[in-house]
Amino acid sequence: MYLVAQKSPISSTQGNFIFSRTEQVERLRLGRLFPAKPERLPPEALGKIISDHRAKQTHELLLAVNPGHLPEEIFQLLKRGNLAEDFERFCKAVVFCSYLSTTNCEWTNGFVLESDPVEGPTRNPYSFSETEIQALSGNFLEDPLETIFVNACKSDGRLINNLGFFPVFAFHIGYLKAKSEMAEKVTDPNSISYALKASFAATYALSSVQVLFLDLVAANEEAYRPYSGQFQKLVTFHEKQLANYLSLVSPEDKTVLELIQQQRTKN
Repeated sequence: MYLVAQKSPISSTQGNFIFSRTEQVERLRLGRLFPAKPERLPPEALGKIISDHRAKQTHELLLAVNPGHLPEEIFQLLKRGNLAEDFERFCKAVVFCSYLSTTNCEWTNGFVLESDPVEGPTRNPYSFSETEIQALSGNFLEDPLETIFVNACKSDGRLINNLGFFPVFAFHIGYLKAKSEMAEKVTDPNSISYALKASFAATYALSSVQVLFLDLVAANEEAYRPYSGQFQKLVTFHEKQLANYLSLVSPEDKTVLELIQQQRTKN
């Protein structure tokens, strides 16, 4: 297993997001274009790669990881939250970013990008142009539209721990699943608004966080006891997040929902 540096860094600004505080950001990926039988990274490998890069480089890092490369500690949390199967089915890669913020310099935990021509309040806030998407594809990503981009660091620059990644994965795996399944059931995928897909993702994430929380409580594992209060706050956050997205669902979205329900009934 080894790292391959791309010689032509992409632009630091993509869509509504900034991948770097400097003019360039370096793309790194594991091995060639994701070997068929990848090995999982050691427990602290992600943090070490990012920390070592920071010590040697002035620009930021995008580290592309195949789902099969994800450290076992993170993958086991996904399994305990009932996310592993959907993660392997709907996600083609995870990109860990050493710095990720909005164009308004607000810290963000991650996103799934789309090529979305729809304008207005239902437009996906993470829409990228075709040119921007091409800058991320090729030998770097197999399919940027089926990739989860994750901020590897907190707003103060500290690396996020394995448990901290879980809610980010939960929402965005749910979003990829909603996007894929809805596209199969409607004639025009562009009619599916961001709010509708995000409401499904928020429902999915809330359920997954609750499942993992109950599992960790039942197991009473020493390593996770200090995070009990954090999880309770996390559940409350996801409940509010779900309520917010549901409030954005429009009458047009409800029509799409009816079509999806009709398709499910037929099947």
